[in-house]
Amino acid sequence: MWFGNYKIKPVVRSVASAIQNMIDGVTKGHRYKMRAAFAHFPINMTVLNKGKALEIRNFVGEKHIKKITMLPGCEVRETDNRHQIIIEGIDLDSVALTCIVGLSVRRYY
Repeated sequence: MWFGNYKIKPVVRSVASAIQNMIDGVTKGHRYKMRAAFAHFPINMTVLNKGKALEIRNFVGEKHIKKITMLPGCEVRETDNRHQIIIEGIDLDSVALTCIVGLSVRRYY
């Protein structure tokens, strides 16, 4: 864009990046690898409902069991390492938001 002003150029670039992320998601998919890091309280993670939900026990020493349902289009699976999970999907925003909401102490809704 040659004659765009300083307000229009960022908007065009944001739309172009969103379209490129959509193309990459459909062709290759997006993958987040997450590992449970702990020093004292061992964190236990269990995949439920064929990858549509994740159950986290003993998160920061809590007695409460955190159950995270994946957003539409996301799927979680375990790896050979017991403390590592992989969250995959075609929508980058859904995969990233699932990671943030699931493993954070704060609330994002």
